[in-house]
Amino acid sequence: MTAYEQFKSYLRSHNYNAAFETAEREALKNPAQKIFWMNQQAIALSNAGNTKEALEILKKALTIDPQSPWTLLLYSDARLKSGDISEALSGYEELVGNEKLARRAQKGALECLIRLGEWNKTLDYISQWNLPSEESYKFQIQAFTGLKRTDEAFSLCNQWLQLSPDNKSALWLLVMLEISRDGLETVRLKYERLAKIPSKPPVYGEIHAYLCKKSGKIDKAVNQYQKLQTKTQDPSILRKKAFALAKSGQELQAIPLLEELLRISPADTFLNSSYSAACNRSSNLERAWKFYHELLSLHPDDMRIFGRIKKIQKKLEEASGNAEKSDSENSL
Repeated sequence: MTAYEQFKSYLRSHNYNAAFETAEREALKNPAQKIFWMNQQAIALSNAGNTKEALEILKKALTIDPQSPWTLLLYSDARLKSGDISEALSGYEELVGNEKLARRAQKGALECLIRLGEWNKTLDYISQWNLPSEESYKFQIQAFTGLKRTDEAFSLCNQWLQLSPDNKSALWLLVMLEISRDGLETVRLKYERLAKIPSKPPVYGEIHAYLCKKSGKIDKAVNQYQKLQTKTQDPSILRKKAFALAKSGQELQAIPLLEELLRISPADTFLNSSYSAACNRSSNLERAWKFYHELLSLHPDDMRIFGRIKKIQKKLEEASGNAEKSDSENSL
């Protein structure tokens, strides 16, 4: 297996820390491919939710080669992810003329326009660029929805699903349209029925779980995620289940799941934040302290884990100090 194949394997298994370490090591070993491997480092960091660090690495890569088209594309991707939408749009628009990257840049630009609510400009660009139907449906439907052209949005959703039955993106857009037309509970009951059909793909169960969460039926959502776990090994299902438990005040059930996910993706910023918050709310900081020491033993060079241990240590010391102060006051 080549280094790049190993890198891609780590990405597929959501082991972003190992993916980053592979790319970092290869960048040092192969000066001629340094920009390529710096780009891969940024991809691993961005997937792990560390967008700020990804941007820093891409900036360094651009100081070495300011015209690297792939680096410029990834830089726009990271800016979009960090919420710098207007700057990301400018970056994508500059790359639309690049033959190899045109389609990626076009999709990025359309994503930015959707985020900015530029519905008419979105439709204009789709028309100018003559995108294939299946690639343009997502953006057209969102633009029509934003312009309150609901009938056209529904029609396109149905066209998309005829061409690509059970398409995830089409189904999620259809669900949002159905909620606005039929109401949340009606739509939830519909997808509850569909999720029970054995031949239906897991996306119907995911939609049902989401609708349960949205309607405050957390136990039903968790139960649906549990059913999905028996059908698929997708870590995203476990992730959604853990977040549903944590948000519903069931931290003691969520914490072991979050730990399992962090063993796979120790660099995932959002996972780490959710785990720390759940441990803090449930008075399980000592458990978190021990868990991060376990992670550090597996990844001794990861200073971010060391930083998290220090933060937890500080909270434990503050809690201990407050307890001692309270005991002292009570004894007076």
